[in-house]
Formats: sequence, C-alpha cells, structure tokens
Amino acid sequence: MPDTPLTVLAVMANASLQSFRGRLGLATARGLARRGHTVMLASRPDLELAAACAEVGVAHLALPMPHGLDPGSVGRLARLVRGQAVDVVHAHGAVAHSVATGGVLLGGPCALLVDR
Repeated sequence: MPDTPLTVLAVMANASLQSFRGRLGLATARGLARRGHTVMLASRPDLELAAACAEVGVAHLALPMPHGLDPGSVGRLARLVRGQAVDVVHAHGAVAHSVATGGVLLGGPCALLVDR
C-alpha cells in the first residue's frame, strides 16, 4: 500500500447490484475504503447502489452516461477529477471507458485504468 492514501474513482455505466459487475465494483470499493483510501463510484442513477455505497462509506455519483460521448457526463466527471484531486480513475466497460477518458483528459492529471 502507498504511504499516502489514494483517491480512487470507479466508473461503471452498468453497475446494478443485480449484476456481477455491480457487486464486484462495490466489494472492491469497500475493500479500498477499509484500507484508508477515499473511494467514489460513478454509475448510471441507481438508488439501490447509492444506498449500498453509503452503507460502506463510498461516495456514489449518478451520471446519466447515455453513451460514451455524452458531454454532460464527461464534464461532471472532469470537474470531480479536478475538484477531488482524484489519483486513479478505473473504468469498467465501453461507455465508462469513453466517459472516463474524456473526464481524465479534461480534468486530469491522474492515472486511468480500463477494463473492457
């Protein structure tokens, strides 16, 4: 683990708790938070996921992400990256990858990890 905690933002367009991706994303975020990192999870609006995130100390950001080139989602993500001094953005899936890439390019500098 690094000497100083990281600020990590996971971006998942489809992260319902009914899906494996959503459950895995939440479990990973919870584990990182327990190790002292600041963790945020961005997904399409999902009240159940937002409540589960709050229970484990993970901030949830609802982004519409109708497609990977949505300027509203990219802009909000860029402001979050810049405003929260995010160290790592981890994107899961094609839409999240595009939105996260735009957010990092406009809000950077930070590391971008992609799972596709």
